[in-house]
Amino acid sequence: MTHLEGIAIKRSCLLVFTLIWTLIGATAATAAASATAATAAGSQAPIAIGLLTPLTGAWETDGQSAVRAVLLAADEINTAGGVLGRPLALLVEDSESDVAAGAAAARKIADAGVVAALATYGTAVADPAARILDSAGILNISWGASAVYLTEDLGLRRFFRINVRDDVHSAFFVRFVTETLGATRIALIHDGTAYAHGLADAISLAAEQTPNAQIVHVEQIAPGPAKTEAWDEAHLAPLREALVRVKAADPEVLFYTGYAPEAAQLARLAREIELEAQFILGNAAVNDAFLDQVPQELSEGLIISQQVLPSDLDYPESEPFVQAYLHRYGSLPRTPYAFYAADALRVIAAAIAATGSTDSSVLAEYLRSMEPFPGVTGPVSFDEVGDRVNGIDLYRAYVVRGGELVLYLGDSVSPQGKLGQAANE
Repeated sequence: MTHLEGIAIKRSCLLVFTLIWTLIGATAATAAASATAATAAGSQAPIAIGLLTPLTGAWETDGQSAVRAVLLAADEINTAGGVLGRPLALLVEDSESDVAAGAAAARKIADAGVVAALATYGTAVADPAARILDSAGILNISWGASAVYLTEDLGLRRFFRINVRDDVHSAFFVRFVTETLGATRIALIHDGTAYAHGLADAISLAAEQTPNAQIVHVEQIAPGPAKTEAWDEAHLAPLREALVRVKAADPEVLFYTGYAPEAAQLARLAREIELEAQFILGNAAVNDAFLDQVPQELSEGLIISQQVLPSDLDYPESEPFVQAYLHRYGSLPRTPYAFYAADALRVIAAAIAATGSTDSSVLAEYLRSMEPFPGVTGPVSFDEVGDRVNGIDLYRAYVVRGGELVLYLGDSVSPQGKLGQAANE
């Protein structure tokens, strides 16, 4: 899914809301029905919610699936009568997977006078967006930004995140490597971005606190082109050289903490140089583009450390939403973030209903003290700084089998095996 199939516009007396559709094969009737879905909840002025998402650029796969999930959640809420008798209306802005463009899009959302925002995927973009929205007095729930400092250091009282932060992921990863794989020697590669660098740092800290874990090498690479066909030898050579240095450190496990475009190239080059280490990828590295572009003989056996995929959610709220998504769009996302974005919208709607208010300060204080909300991705509640409680329960290990991700069951993986060696056989 790499392009937009249509645009539907809903006008109210105050604002213009652009609903950007990314589903393949959408009919004009479907788009028209969805564009007017907000009116189903009644004739009162809509409650405006902003969605900042990467519709284009290196992260577009996750951003486009997030739009689908949020639109579905909004339609379900509106069909059930809306919130306080008012329909939800979405203002969707494209971050373009870029810091400057994302900041400009966040300002558009802030200037539009939305009640709350879902912003966004990617720490590098979520950081300025969070500051902009908080300065404008707007409640914001991020659904795909995991750097610890966003909640620990910025002091933003209206910023929350429904996904899980890096130190929680790191604790899960180091435990998986040492206890499940029985490995001790870990090498890390990151791309220098806020997310990838932050996750690598968090893993290093978690390893320091684990007696039988050792970080034997850390490499930083430069982000490359978003499209596979744009990678040439000038881009590949630095990655190959980094992997050669990793190989010399003799790790049992190599973890790449960055994004899918570089992960695809690293997977191929690691096989090329015969790197004997179990290659593990983080929760931003494997998406539809990765699974479709990397030949199966290269991706087979790769392990992924990430939050639970939509296909494996088993909470009471999960099955109806999964089936509704399948019915509307035909297939499920192969990354977890879309359903976190949908849950962010559902949590905001629940907060408005519970408080009877659309004031961001009121909503933010409610979120910090609310009982667990029955989310599609599991129970949702937040701590004092705005992080999701019990996040480690949301993490799983996956393995690539036949070009798809399946839950890792732990049988017959040797941490010293070559890249792609048997897992779950």
